[in-house]
Amino acid sequence: MAFDWMDAPVVRDTAAFTDQHRRELMRRAGLLRRLGHGPEAVVTRCRQNLAWEFDMAGPAPFDEAGVRALVEAVFAR
Repeated sequence: MAFDWMDAPVVRDTAAFTDQHRRELMRRAGLLRRLGHGPEAVVTRCRQNLAWEFDMAGPAPFDEAGVRALVEAVFAR
């Protein structure tokens, strides 16, 4: 039996999609910072998570420079 939600279309080129992933990366970076990881380790971990998440789904919404900028913003707080 098929369900509508199993094949829900995902619109990737929207501000909401990018904002969702930006907030998720910042939350993850904040958690890793609180756990005592340094900025370089956090950048590496976040990039690896994005690579895994978008392995089959196309390009990630942030490249290395974007991830680095978000992590720097988290560590600047």
